[in-house]
Amino acid sequence: MNIVILLSAGRDPRSGHPRPVRTELQAIALARTLPDATITGLHAGEPDPAILDAFAHGLTVITLLRQPPADDPFPALAAELARLAPDLILAGRRGIGGTDTGLLPYRLAHARNVPIAADAIAITRAGPHCNITQALPRAARRRITLTLPAIVTIHDAAPFESPYIHRTRHTGHLTERPGIPAPIAPSETRPYRPRPKLIAETRLTSAGTIMTNPAPDEAAIAILDYIARFRGVKLPE
Repeated sequence: MNIVILLSAGRDPRSGHPRPVRTELQAIALARTLPDATITGLHAGEPDPAILDAFAHGLTVITLLRQPPADDPFPALAAELARLAPDLILAGRRGIGGTDTGLLPYRLAHARNVPIAADAIAITRAGPHCNITQALPRAARRRITLTLPAIVTIHDAAPFESPYIHRTRHTGHLTERPGIPAPIAPSETRPYRPRPKLIAETRLTSAGTIMTNPAPDEAAIAILDYIARFRGVKLPE
């Protein structure tokens, strides 16, 4: 069974220091429970301490698709997964400390035309299928069956059984391949400007007149009269 685990360059939300994504480490732990599994980590970007720490948590092979870290990783990952054609792709729910939205696994599932299941806490193999136990709100659980190949995201409640072993961090095999540069166009942003509240009355303060829900013709005449008096001109009869 060929398994690919998607890795992201996690950052501590407070300090900004490199930190592995916990659910990705839990994905490694779950993958290692499956018999006869060949497990590969996959990352699109640059070498990063958060990625290399996966070696210390039980991963032995990582493929790095080199590209600028600010680029969209989707094209490079989609092309590499099409080449590898794994049976199972595991990912965390979302990255940490960056701009990750958690949508990448769903984009890849759409591109690969494979089923996807979210929030797994247990995975077992059953021939051409895999059984997934999902974590639901209020500690509920649900079991579903997916036809392989498939993509599964991991929930925080999944078991964490891969302790950090420093010596293995330096014995893992890192393979580098060229990625697909895909700069993300900057989104258009505008400064916030408060908008006036809409009210159901027109106030002509200098004339001492309040018109509540006036008819359009009456409001137009009142406004023209106000402007004329403000400018010191006389409207034609």
